[in-house]
Amino acid sequence: MKFPAYFLDQLRQVLPPSRVVRRRVRLQAKSGGEYVGLCPFHNEKTPSFTVSDNKGFYHCFGCGAHGDIVKFLMETSGLSFADSVKELAAEAGLALPVITPEAREKEKKISDIYEIMEMACRFFEEQLASGAGFHAREYLAKRELSAEQVKKFRLGFAPDGSGLKNYFKAKGVAEELLEGAGLIGRGERGETYDRFRARLIFPITDERGKVIAFGGRALGDQMPKYLNSPETDIFKKGHNLYNLSSAQMPARKTNRIVVVEGYMDVIAMDKAGIANSVAPLGTALTEQQLQKLWNLVNEPTICLDGDSAGKRAMAKIAENYLPLLTPGNSLSFVILPPGLDPDDAIKAKGADYMRKAIERALPLSEAVWNIELGGEPPQTPERIAALESRLSALSGRIQDKAVKSYYARFFKTKLFEYGRNQQSSGKKKAKPQPIKRTSAVEELNRSEVSPPHLTELLLLKYVLDCPKILEDSVIEEEFAHLEFKHPALDKARVAILEHTALNLMGSDENLQEYLEKKGINLHIFYGKGKNGAGISLRPGMELEEAKAGWGFSVARHNLLKIKELIEKETDAARQHEYQRQAKVLESIFAAEKTSFETILKIEE
Repeated sequence: MKFPAYFLDQLRQVLPPSRVVRRRVRLQAKSGGEYVGLCPFHNEKTPSFTVSDNKGFYHCFGCGAHGDIVKFLMETSGLSFADSVKELAAEAGLALPVITPEAREKEKKISDIYEIMEMACRFFEEQLASGAGFHAREYLAKRELSAEQVKKFRLGFAPDGSGLKNYFKAKGVAEELLEGAGLIGRGERGETYDRFRARLIFPITDERGKVIAFGGRALGDQMPKYLNSPETDIFKKGHNLYNLSSAQMPARKTNRIVVVEGYMDVIAMDKAGIANSVAPLGTALTEQQLQKLWNLVNEPTICLDGDSAGKRAMAKIAENYLPLLTPGNSLSFVILPPGLDPDDAIKAKGADYMRKAIERALPLSEAVWNIELGGEPPQTPERIAALESRLSALSGRIQDKAVKSYYARFFKTKLFEYGRNQQSSGKKKAKPQPIKRTSAVEELNRSEVSPPHLTELLLLKYVLDCPKILEDSVIEEEFAHLEFKHPALDKARVAILEHTALNLMGSDENLQEYLEKKGINLHIFYGKGKNGAGISLRPGMELEEAKAGWGFSVARHNLLKIKELIEKETDAARQHEYQRQAKVLESIFAAEKTSFETILKIEE
């Protein structure tokens, strides 16, 4: 079965080689989208098998094996070419093209359009360097663009009149093909005209660097100020990003990519040494564009103006993409001073200011909190309750259960801190009193030599002391997804969940009685001297304290788990991602610890 070249190209763009090769080979990340591992095609002890996401192929320096994702699947799975393409297309979510005479004709047309777009790009470049491009060069000089940048971004100039149409006419290219490429338009009476006239030209490329469209900036009083190519067989503005082909390698090297608003912002960022910058094409960031960014880095950074329009854009992005979040994949935001775009900010404050602003980018969770808190933070209980309701609705939109749980807990902690600050505002702070009874914090502080299941004991403790906390859907879900290493404690966890389910069906059996009936006696684990830390049960604990203790304990459990993964992981890229997650978990743990200690002080 023969597949169109454009479809195979699309398949290779969507699936990076490392993603396919990882099924059979343990890869170690190097830099810039490069990986190395033991070759699956011959026996070796020293890795000589390399995979390059940027170049789109694998190569073994030991046996010479070389190919793309399709060939790799054929060689390692024994599948035919057609079956390999079908399997990869299913993984990529691409529908297989129907091969008909019409499809072959379309493939030929697409190939011709690519060629025409490259010819048009060279034409525009030549025009910029000619006498016709004098005013365009003046504009670029005012914007302080160097000749190197003009060359790097292949900037050009579209002369007034029908210069491009006449250029292709002289080469025998049919107008229908030019119209299909989006280079000429057609009037009401059927007359054709150059789409771009008297404009500075910005070529738009796909991930491979092939020209697929153009953006044009008016140099006079023309409207609109910016004009993009219409959508064609090779260009979908909601799927492509300006400068993505050039930004890929620096993005992989730094594990960061910055989304700015327009072409000149990208070029200004590049001039400041921030080469990992891209821009949407006249629209808000789309889901397809975001998925492409997530294929490169885990947390793209969106750079916005600090004015009201920028804040509205941040709110819209945050709300639209919460449902798409998965473990490790998120967004962050840089909010510039009002009235400044990246080009203005760099000129006014310097490149170092912009780099530091990107390093301090606001995580999506904090951005959502700030948006909902608003310019006038709520002061009354009713308004704080409304804030809580909005945050709950937003976290509820997240599809991934683990991420949803962490967002719900993050907002709960922020609300607690906000309420505490509101209560203490304007009051003289009382001298902190020591916590009289033994708390989980104290128990953990003394637990250097305690058993490895210490945190598991604490988590069970708060459920046993106050079973009512499992009526909180977030806590119940967390409890259900925990992984206890100690078999007896995990057996107790499962039995508690069974008891909860029976209660929902009308049972009124006491939890302790149910556990005893199951042959589970947790008292042997609790009490001074029995677990190495003096953790004891205290039935009848207040709900608020139990929830705070649970939050503290589950945060520590998750932090220890990610630290264990960091120690075991040998793949540099995954280890880096685990370390990034650990920083987030450390901040959550610190906040939960503070909340818990505060509740204990209030109760005392």
